[in-house]
Amino acid sequence: MNKENLLQQEIQQDLNLPVLPSGISYLLRILNNDDIGYSELADKLEKFPSIALKIVAIANSAWAAPATPITSLRGACARVGVQVVRSISIALTVAQVFDPTRCPLFKAKTFWISALLTAESASICIQDNHNVCPDTARLAGLFHNIGLLWLATHKPLETGNAIAYRQKHPDSTLAEALTKQLGMDLYITGGYLASYIELPEVIATLIASPSLAAHDSDPLISNHRQAILLASLVLEAADNGGNIDVNDSDREHFEQLARKLPDIQSMAQALFFC
Repeated sequence: MNKENLLQQEIQQDLNLPVLPSGISYLLRILNNDDIGYSELADKLEKFPSIALKIVAIANSAWAAPATPITSLRGACARVGVQVVRSISIALTVAQVFDPTRCPLFKAKTFWISALLTAESASICIQDNHNVCPDTARLAGLFHNIGLLWLATHKPLETGNAIAYRQKHPDSTLAEALTKQLGMDLYITGGYLASYIELPEVIATLIASPSLAAHDSDPLISNHRQAILLASLVLEAADNGGNIDVNDSDREHFEQLARKLPDIQSMAQALFFC
């Protein structure tokens, strides 16, 4: 059995262990229901107070910018929108499964800012891809790096080595460094993981797509890859004081996403670090 199959088997076994948070399967089934409305969603989320509190916090954040304070979960779901509430709730649910602190070089705040920024980037890139489902694109963007959570938790040494290599060799990518360490990168791992926690199969396919052969004719995959690239450019520019080369064709979207970065950082803080 090769490294990829072994890693796939480990992911499957891990997600079948009884250490999963109580009610996670039930909640994921609810959140994966495309037809659920904000009132029903609020009723279901009330059974999960830690998530409900975060949703209310986001509804009152600078990102949502409410005219008056929002004090109810139903009001929060209506303000933020069902699809954003669903994707954020799935992220919060999945985050409970992992302990990436086992990998000291893993930076949780950077991880979640990248996840949230890529979700926003996917929504912006849809302006050029009118045949793409906005909800699918956004959810795939949010989970584009989910494989790194599993790797940092269950392969902390190898993941740490890959992160260290990437820091010393900025021209390389983390995906390439992980492949050298494990024979498999965060995107393939994330695709398997998404399937095992029963996210829609199209989401699993999109998560894995950066490491697969190009499918330029698929607008969803093109949008997903463009969203990842745009988000990475915005984060790189933020780290380098804004000094970065951006193609003229991407400039408008880049500037639009860059303006959203402070609110995304505030959202990450409210969701995962308060």
